[in-house]
Amino acid sequence: MSYSKQALDDITQRNGWVGTMAVAALVQLVPVLAWNNYGFFLNWSKEIAAGKDTPLPSYKVNGENFKAGFFVFLIGVIAGIATAIVGGILGLAPIIGGLLSLCAGVFVGLFSSVMTMRYAASGAFGDAFKLKDCWAAFTKRPAGLIEAVYLPALIVGIIASILLAIVIVALCTLLFGSLYFPSLRTDGLFISGAIFETMVLALVAWIFVSVAMALAMGVTFRALGRWTFDAAPQWTGFEK
Repeated sequence: MSYSKQALDDITQRNGWVGTMAVAALVQLVPVLAWNNYGFFLNWSKEIAAGKDTPLPSYKVNGENFKAGFFVFLIGVIAGIATAIVGGILGLAPIIGGLLSLCAGVFVGLFSSVMTMRYAASGAFGDAFKLKDCWAAFTKRPAGLIEAVYLPALIVGIIASILLAIVIVALCTLLFGSLYFPSLRTDGLFISGAIFETMVLALVAWIFVSVAMALAMGVTFRALGRWTFDAAPQWTGFEK
């Protein structure tokens, strides 16, 4: 069973998980408070990395989650700078520069995830930069790491694209309907109703995608915890 599937099961087996994801989605709308989401999911996920299969807790905004989330954000910033530098250099290569830059971005995204779990395992931010440890874990289960990091976001991206296409089709139907049926242009009730229905559809789609994005974040962190359990159990002091 894939890490993402196991992680999804870990989340959905708890009663009230939809409400937890909805709260996380609301928190994610506030840029700084969004750090709490990173910390909340990371602090839960590091327990499975240590062999403790604890259920998804109730969502909490607190200093512990916020601190952990800030360090996750900081690792992401450092990774982003590295991606910009390396990608910029590789991008200078003729013909395949763009492809090399993309590959560099993918690699840095994966490696920064390993750094995040290295930090989470000990709680010491400096441990995230024990690059030898991170590389050793990275090379043990690279396929599982790729799936854990990118699969949830890919699925949500596909769903979001489909919903966006539905909203666009609805808008186009409204537009072309008024063009090809002139009588509808003066039908205020029809136009108002169509606009309202389209807005409701867009709102529902936005809410669904927001909750799905929060779920994808939770799945990714939990999957990374399970990956760490297999690739580097010694980080948490757990020996199989």
